[in-house]
Amino acid sequence: MPNHKNFYLLGLPRCRSLWLSFLFTAENSYCHHEALSESLTNTPNVLSDVHNAQLIGSADTTPLSFSEDVVQDSPLILIHRPLADVKESLRVSHGYHPEHDPQKVIERSYERLNEIETENTMHVDYGALSDPQVLLRMLKFTGVKADDKYIRKLLGSRVVVNHPFLWMLKI
Repeated sequence: MPNHKNFYLLGLPRCRSLWLSFLFTAENSYCHHEALSESLTNTPNVLSDVHNAQLIGSADTTPLSFSEDVVQDSPLILIHRPLADVKESLRVSHGYHPEHDPQKVIERSYERLNEIETENTMHVDYGALSDPQVLLRMLKFTGVKADDKYIRKLLGSRVVVNHPFLWMLKI
C-alpha cells in the first residue's frame, strides 16, 4: 500500500491542465500531466511514485476515457469551461473547426465531464483559476502544500507548448 494519496484534475482541452500540473507539483506532491490519458490500463496505480512525493496526481483533458473507478475516493477536481470558449481556444491554438470533428468529440467530452461525480469531487469554474483564494481551496482540497508566494509566482507565468514533446515554463 503506497504511503501517498492520489488526486486528479480533469477538464476539457485548453483548461490550463499543464499549468495546473505545475501548480500541484509543490512541497509534498507531484502532479503528472495526462498520466491517465496516456495510460493503457486506466488503473489507480498508473500514477507512479516520483521524488518520494506524499501525494501523486494527474491533470488530464480526456473525459471520454475517464473512469470513476480509477478515482475511487481520492480528491477529484473538475474544471468547467464553457464549450464555446473551449472551441474558440482550440480554433486559435490548433486550427480546430467543428466541421473537422465529425464524431463531435469536443461536445461529447463536454457532456461526459458534466456527468462525472464521485464521492469526493470539487467543481471549479475555469474563469476562477486566476483567483489565488480559489487556487488555495483547490490545493487544500487535495492536501497539496504550497505557500502564497509560490501561487503568486505561478499566477504570473504561462506554460508555452512549442512542440508536442517540448515545453518550457516562462516566468
